[in-house]
Amino acid sequence: MINDPITTYEEAVQRIQTIGILPLAPLFPEYPSLSSLTPQENWHKDNALDPWLWRTRFAEEGIAAYGRTRRRQSGLEQLSL
Repeated sequence: MINDPITTYEEAVQRIQTIGILPLAPLFPEYPSLSSLTPQENWHKDNALDPWLWRTRFAEEGIAAYGRTRRRQSGLEQLSL
């Protein structure tokens, strides 16, 4: 369940509600990320299946917050409750 593919916004919302945090990029070994669970061909397509657009919708609907922090050269992007 935690590593099942995500295709729709609604599936992503359910996953965030289940696991509490969903990084956009695969930053933590063996932990799911939005980019690892969604089809790469859906990214940056500017449509309902585009996970890049979901990050703002999550925040607008109070599902999760999109945050980005930087330490040195590495970045951390995540969606969390």
